[in-house]
Amino acid sequence: MDSLPEQYRIGIPNLDEQHTRFLQIIEDVLLKIGDGKKPKELVAFELIQDLKKYSIIHFTYEEQQMKKIDWPNINAHKDLHHDFNKKILEYNSISNSKNEKNLSKFKELTVFLKDWFLNHIQKEDRKFAEYYLEKKKQSL
Repeated sequence: MDSLPEQYRIGIPNLDEQHTRFLQIIEDVLLKIGDGKKPKELVAFELIQDLKKYSIIHFTYEEQQMKKIDWPNINAHKDLHHDFNKKILEYNSISNSKNEKNLSKFKELTVFLKDWFLNHIQKEDRKFAEYYLEKKKQSL
């Protein structure tokens, strides 16, 4: 994925780029599962590690932007980020297991990720972006 589809853009270039990277991680995993070149547990391990690392980078940056403009809903938004990270950690054991039940949970994880992330962008991040862009416009 070279760029974020228009319906998921929020109008803040750095965040749109980061959202693109997040979706690339998820799509790469789906492709790796489909091609069968790597064991599913290795793909799961790589996904979990990439997501843990990248969510820290992205959520920290996003929350810094919220703090800069004194966004009134920052705490609720941080809670959503925390819930996301908690869910990722729940799936962490998948990467250490060859158990078929756990691997089916890995498929659940990929569906969860895409749904959560796209809904989060379209609803929660868009609310922040509208506030951010309005504040930016007022400061000109």
